[in-house]
Amino acid sequence: MTKPWTYLSLKAVFQYMDGNKRLDLNSHCPALRSAERSVPLNLQFLTLEKEKIVVNEVCYKVESKYQRIKTVLDGRKHVRVENLEIYDLNVVPDSLKFRTRNLDSGDLDFERVLPFIDRANFPLKELRVNISKTPNLKKYLGLTQKLILFVTNYNGEMEDLVRSILYNRKCPNIELENFILSSNTTVALIENWRHNQKDIGTVMVMYHKYREVQIYVDDLLEGLDGRFAYFNNSALQNNVNRRCISFPFNRTSELVLHSIWDGQIWNRRIKLEVMPIGSTREETFRENFRDLTIELEVNSHCPALRSAESSVPLSLHSLILKKRKIVANDVCYKVESKSQRIKSILDGRKLVRVEILKIRNSSVIPDSLKFRTRNLDSGNLNLESVLPFINRASFPLKELRVNISKTPNLKKYLRCTQAVVLFETNLDQEKSDWIRSVLYDRNDPNIVLENCILSSDDTIALIQNWSNNQKEIGSVLTIHHEYGDLPLSDVAELMDVFNGRNVYFNDSVLQ
Repeated sequence: MTKPWTYLSLKAVFQYMDGNKRLDLNSHCPALRSAERSVPLNLQFLTLEKEKIVVNEVCYKVESKYQRIKTVLDGRKHVRVENLEIYDLNVVPDSLKFRTRNLDSGDLDFERVLPFIDRANFPLKELRVNISKTPNLKKYLGLTQKLILFVTNYNGEMEDLVRSILYNRKCPNIELENFILSSNTTVALIENWRHNQKDIGTVMVMYHKYREVQIYVDDLLEGLDGRFAYFNNSALQNNVNRRCISFPFNRTSELVLHSIWDGQIWNRRIKLEVMPIGSTREETFRENFRDLTIELEVNSHCPALRSAESSVPLSLHSLILKKRKIVANDVCYKVESKSQRIKSILDGRKLVRVEILKIRNSSVIPDSLKFRTRNLDSGNLNLESVLPFINRASFPLKELRVNISKTPNLKKYLRCTQAVVLFETNLDQEKSDWIRSVLYDRNDPNIVLENCILSSDDTIALIQNWSNNQKEIGSVLTIHHEYGDLPLSDVAELMDVFNGRNVYFNDSVLQ
């Protein structure tokens, strides 16, 4: 007869058991509950909402709303979690403390979340806060190494609060989520950092998920004695644009403004960073002459050289074309006479090579011009109106981003790209059906759904379709939503239907 496990033996087992398995046992085995709760949970991710709990990216349906979640957490004293998101405090027992490195307080006042965080945690590695919900945030700047600020209602008062935090001498490294600083604010911030002599390693990152973040170069160069420069190899990081703007700071450091491309190709972050002196170098004559700024300056002001300059293809990393401005390699050019000014710059050219091309207005493009690109974003235009300007040698593209409500015939062009990013400005039933038809197409490329969420039924149907069509190794569907959680569909249902199982990646394939 097998001897029952001792209480201490059970605790030792629970200490090394997967978090999701522990919660499952807690729910179904009351006899083990006391031993399981006495051992702190160790999780990678935990999201707490009013009607659901997401543990290590697995979403649990909650039958009796938050009371069901509370019973899972009740009786515990500590939960260790690397990344904690708290969106509802009613689900947290009063006696529970979280030990975490990265905290997201969502749309809650951070002061209400603070009592549930173990004091031994501070300073946090990263804190994400809605500043419109936390008016006293300046009191807590010393509690984190990095602060991510976002806001649901951005107005003049919030803008003043953001500036007061940015200018605070004790301010940690900051990331501004969906903020765009004006030219005047950026100049004032750089002057403030100079005055306070910020330490090497101080960083401010700015990005916007739905708008272009532009650098108004003229204002920065003129007002702050800045210069165009290039990173030295020793300071160059992955995904960093080698070209930057450097501002004099002191004898041991320099202030550098540059851009980073990370994740998807459309995601660009602007970074202001205090770096050791010597991180950048002067442009060489060849780099200076080759640079777009010089080429366009020559084209604009030297008519005698225009023909020769226009005959040589431009080679760019990124280019954005709008009705009233052009953004090339992260530099925004103010356009005095609207689209005609842009058109005059592009006129006479036959080919422009560009890694990442975003066309927001096709009327600025001369009829004779062709773009050779790897990554194309047609914005809210019909893709069919953009394709005539794309050189045939570009196909298949590496990635194509399309608004499906503007391009009803997109299925004709699925073979023109290795990956397609689908987004939608007005998602209705008809568009949902159309997305499904693309996902189920045997010949579809790898797909990214931007701000779309598949239902449990759609996920089941898609897996069944891929199984029937025997998709090749490397076939990928990616789903992401900028403002909503993306928990996995009902795990139990997927397991039952497809005989699935929870597994771990081998180190050889882990990304």
